[in-house]
Amino acid sequence: MLASPLVSVDTESDSLFSYSEKICLVQFSLPDADYIVDPLTTYSLEPLAAVFASPAVEKVFHGADYDLVSLKRGYGFHFSNIFDTMVAARILGRKTTGLAALVAEHMGLLMDKSQQRSDWGRRPLSREQLAYACHDTRYLIALRDHLLAELRQAGREQEAREAFAELENLEPRTRIFDADAFWNIKGARALDNTGLQMLRALYRWREDQARSEDRPVFKVISDKTLVAIAHERPPSLQALQHGHILSSYQVTRYGYPVVDLINKARHNSERLQQPRPRRGGNRPDETTLALYESLRAWRKERAAVRGVEPDVIVSNDVLMTLANQRPRTPADLEAIAGLGDWRRGEYGDDILALINSIVKGTEKGTEKGKRE
Repeated sequence: MLASPLVSVDTESDSLFSYSEKICLVQFSLPDADYIVDPLTTYSLEPLAAVFASPAVEKVFHGADYDLVSLKRGYGFHFSNIFDTMVAARILGRKTTGLAALVAEHMGLLMDKSQQRSDWGRRPLSREQLAYACHDTRYLIALRDHLLAELRQAGREQEAREAFAELENLEPRTRIFDADAFWNIKGARALDNTGLQMLRALYRWREDQARSEDRPVFKVISDKTLVAIAHERPPSLQALQHGHILSSYQVTRYGYPVVDLINKARHNSERLQQPRPRRGGNRPDETTLALYESLRAWRKERAAVRGVEPDVIVSNDVLMTLANQRPRTPADLEAIAGLGDWRRGEYGDDILALINSIVKGTEKGTEKGKRE
């Protein structure tokens, strides 16, 4: 267990360079030292589990959601006692909440962001990469101290603590490939049926190719290029080369399968129909939708008065839960996930008054319709 009650944490992943992203570095800073853990060469990260789960050690992140989800997905860690400097800055109404901007504002230091898009999965790491990785955690504890003082002065520490606690419950989502998502690519709907056949074939082939190469799909062939190929429909490798749609590297690596897919799709007589939106049995009724929009309007007004983004007040998910469950009393409100003690105390009366007003109006209208 750490002797220090404060440790700043960050991670670097290879999402720009692999199909299935993984954490490539975990960085830590204490008030007097920086540390880097290399998961690609370390046998086990299990010793970190006790630190992440300990309520006695405050873990300081900047934009913690991505890091927490990645660490949970990769290693099954659990977290408690989080401080997120980006969330704190948003609660305080900062318009610019990037780490470099906040460090410049509070400490007068300029951070070098030149390694931001580095391939963190390659080894060995350069001296510049290691320095960049350390800088991402080095200033977080001092920044946390500045922001915590402002939160306390503004009377918003409890609000922030509740927001940090919500981050601890974030869970990773499994990536599922949608074979029909080619319809959502910009320019797809302008293609005729043959072009759509080609786009569908290319889109599905690209997914398999990216998986086999362990590369992001956009580094195989971009969406824009897939549409261009389906529009131009080169019938041969020579035509593909002359069309300059693909780079010479892409033509060499993918030219033959691309042309083969185009020519096979050219003779496919199947008529493609765009899938209908999935509505199912859970589509909100009109009262729920009206209540949701009224809550959004209320939230927008409160956010404008405070000078913060609307989701700082209450998230869209919580608003929809409120619209669906329609709590009528303070006791009902306590059952709504995402509304902690601070939010209930600050906004509970407004929320209940709005819900009761709309629901009562709806009930009166229904009763009147029955009598008539």
